[in-house]
Amino acid sequence: MIRKLRRKFICISMGMVGLVLLTLVCGLLITTVRHQETICAETLDFALSDRNPDSAAAPRFPTDGQKPPLKPDGFDAPRSRSFFVVQLSDEGEIESVSRTNLTLLDEDAETAVQAALATGKIEGTLRDLSLSFRIAEKSGGTRIAFADRTGDWFMLRQLAVTCALVLVPSLAALLVISLYLSCWALRPVERAWDQQRQFVADASHELKTPLTSIKGYAEVLEENGFTDKEFFDKGISHIMSESDRMYNMVVTLLELSRMSDAVNVPKERVNLNDLMQQVCEGMQFKAEKFGDAIELTVRQRAVVMGSDTQLKEIFINIIDNAIKYGQDGGTITLTLQKTDRHARLIVTNPGEPIPPEQLKRLFERFYRADASRGE
Repeated sequence: MIRKLRRKFICISMGMVGLVLLTLVCGLLITTVRHQETICAETLDFALSDRNPDSAAAPRFPTDGQKPPLKPDGFDAPRSRSFFVVQLSDEGEIESVSRTNLTLLDEDAETAVQAALATGKIEGTLRDLSLSFRIAEKSGGTRIAFADRTGDWFMLRQLAVTCALVLVPSLAALLVISLYLSCWALRPVERAWDQQRQFVADASHELKTPLTSIKGYAEVLEENGFTDKEFFDKGISHIMSESDRMYNMVVTLLELSRMSDAVNVPKERVNLNDLMQQVCEGMQFKAEKFGDAIELTVRQRAVVMGSDTQLKEIFINIIDNAIKYGQDGGTITLTLQKTDRHARLIVTNPGEPIPPEQLKRLFERFYRADASRGE
């Protein structure tokens, strides 16, 4: 179960963070594309507007064998976008070509014009030529503006590769972090699961002993116990005793379950002096059976907010453990003290000391320091 929870934790964390990273990358790419489209549209608008002084005045091709100027005087293209404008006659012949920030050959201009006219649209993109175009009808013929998109698409490819190079190591690092966090976050759950499993083993062990004894006596009584009055009475007494012990175990289990499910326990003022006096008097009979004595020392009057019933159960369990697991014939000493904001109960009893490695688990629920049961 813990492994399934860990896998779910990793998948959920990886999925959520991965989705966020993917959203950021897609948002970056989409924003970049829209920004490029905006610049391209501004460039085409400028190329076809009257602000472009050379849109129709430049000669069609150089006549002196020199390359055309990269940037004509008086020109200020939006954000230095490379473009060229072709002026067509009414018959569809190229009359002039103005160029900005690029070198253009005759064949290139004619190919671009044919491809733009072949689309049947007034604007669009020629991916094979890495150009965007817009067609406008002007006085004296048709004018077609072309914007170079080579740099845009190269930048997009580079951006996509960079994002991939960043995203893949980030996901790998996220996987390592998720593995660590899953172990850290599920550690209390795993500890509680182990404690519950240990508790089930302990409860099964405790319940199995009286059941085995009851079954054995019942089988013997069934065979020949009715003819022996003394044995019959002894067997019935033992069965009743073991039944009572098993009943008490079941009641304890139900009480533990009720306490685990309780959310709001009513609290009241509890006088610990009187409560401890009652508990010690009630446990004195059992202590005497083991040859033990109980001594209670009260330094000051201590009153706390809590549940009288649950506090009584806690004190009974502590004293009961001191009787059962301490040395017989000793004295169990209880000292009730009051501090500034708390009450302290100190319990001492003779017996074997608790191993240091088990002290940190002393107050874990259901924990048993019993090697014969695996813990």
